[in-house]
Amino acid sequence: FEGVARAAASGGATATWHVPATPDEPVEQTAILRAIVAERPDAILFAPADDRAMEGPVAEAVAAGIPLIGFVNRMRGDFVSFVGTDDTAMGRT
Repeated sequence: FEGVARAAASGGATATWHVPATPDEPVEQTAILRAIVAERPDAILFAPADDRAMEGPVAEAVAAGIPLIGFVNRMRGDFVSFVGTDDTAMGRT
């Protein structure tokens, strides 16, 4: 989070951190994402707990016109960018 907060501050923005109380809990993450979408942020950095369970909430964020940047777990959806690793290439290496 510190890196995101510093990058946001350097651009005159703020970053907030929202995580489920129970790790990798898709129901809770869905509620969090929907609440954030209702706040209409300029963008959302998003690491899905469960990529299939999060497809609907991600589509809702996209429909609201909020750019999504995915990280850690790549999933289907209209993300403007993804930050992560190529696990297949890492396995081959």
